Amino acid sequence: MYQQWGSKTGAFSAVTLPAATKANSSAPSRVVTIDANKGSTTINSRTSNATITYTQSGWWTAASGGTNRGNAGATYTPSANEKIYAQFNSTIGPYSEIVLPTESECTRPNHNLLGFSTKKFGKPMYEPGEHIVPEASMLLYAI
Repeated sequence: MYQQWGSKTGAFSAVTLPAATKANSSAPSRVVTIDANKGSTTINSRTSNATITYTQSGWWTAASGGTNRGNAGATYTPSANEKIYAQFNSTIGPYSEIVLPTESECTRPNHNLLGFSTKKFGKPMYEPGEHIVPEASMLLYAI
């Protein structure tokens, strides 16, 4: 925000700091890639998304760091011409759940799908069709 405050006498008057907004955005996706282990080639990766929410943390003397001059709604009287900047805190909301493929979506001739594992030849950790919220991007193997 760029404002200059003053009067003909050179004295600066008090102002009420306005609220500022920053548009919410999408957090980086977490991708679950599924290796059908020589089975179906029609399985697509699953993507889990989240939203970053921004909350104003006040008006500051610098775009990052600086001295806090007050929060939205506060009265502030500048002592000289100065630029002040809205700063924001951000939080990442929960990631969305994904649904793992079912046995009809993940096929291998003459085999039954037991589940999915993070190890190529491991024991199943996840059931076919299970709903999960990945904590990071991951590679799952069909077992």
